[in-house]
Amino acid sequence: LASQGAKGSWETVWALIDGNIRTGNFGPDADRTLPPTAYQPIGNPPRLSSWATLIIFAALGLWAFLRLDLKTELQIIAFVGLTLVIFLLWSPGYSPQWTLYLLPLILLVIPGREGILLGLVFVLINLLEWPILLSRGYFWSLWLIIPLRTLLLGLIGMRFWQISKDTQNQEPVSDKIIQASL
Repeated sequence: LASQGAKGSWETVWALIDGNIRTGNFGPDADRTLPPTAYQPIGNPPRLSSWATLIIFAALGLWAFLRLDLKTELQIIAFVGLTLVIFLLWSPGYSPQWTLYLLPLILLVIPGREGILLGLVFVLINLLEWPILLSRGYFWSLWLIIPLRTLLLGLIGMRFWQISKDTQNQEPVSDKIIQASL
């Protein structure tokens, strides 16, 4: 647990700002089992405090929550997706497998082809990141992948916001799923 706190940022916009062009790995295998190395910092220290950015992103989430009147299951699921997007944008680190947390929400909430397209692009960006580019040592690609993923997360978050505040669509999501399966 101590070594997790000693890691610098990785694979996010915050990592680009900090100059940490790397993955979230802990370092050499030999150092992972030595207790004294747990507190040694890995990567550059943050230029922006995680606590300061947490206040900003938590305020954004609270503002969104207070502005919404969540009545349907679809609105609630969209708000959960928005909350997850806000967390991913705030987080000092990112891992491509976190796609699996957001993908079901995208496919459940965002209608039809738009949801499928956003989900597919999101998966492709993350597959491009790992295992295709970073596993081969192409860390320069983070300067392209991270802004692209961040932009896509922002777009997905805006769609979640639009759907969670949509008062015209009051039919419960369970009814839509049943109708779609018929």
